[in-house]
Amino acid sequence: IIQQKLQLKDAALGKFAKRYLEFVKTADKLTEAESEAMHKELLADLETIEFQAMKAEMNVHNRRRNHEWAAAECQQLRRTIDTTRAEISRLEAQLALEMKKRSNKMEYENYAKMILDFPAPEQSQEELRKLEAEIDVLKEKLRRQEEIIDMKQKQLHLLVL
Repeated sequence: IIQQKLQLKDAALGKFAKRYLEFVKTADKLTEAESEAMHKELLADLETIEFQAMKAEMNVHNRRRNHEWAAAECQQLRRTIDTTRAEISRLEAQLALEMKKRSNKMEYENYAKMILDFPAPEQSQEELRKLEAEIDVLKEKLRRQEEIIDMKQKQLHLLVL
């Protein structure tokens, strides 16, 4: 991180490096108290720089974690979308089936209504028997009427002769 900071020409690190080089050059000329004071200042500056470096490292770490979290959320969202699409397809198929069932039911009900409009087979056979009996009665009447007409024609024929 210090190398990266130097490459980026960090002002605080550059200032520290200059002060350190100055301290090294003038270390022989300084008194012990001045040397101790400058050493403490350099340590304080170094702690500040280290703190900033740790802070930068934490920011990088947090951003990496945020990126990983976002990627995981994105994958989860894609899975959810895929699941939802599959569910929609399944529900569309179910809807088509239910619509077909409803159509079939309506058609069945129409046929059932038409069938119920007709009389029962037993009732139809009874009506048929009654109509056949009535036809027989009418045929018998017709035969009698024809006999009467035939006899009247013969009588008329005899009279004319």
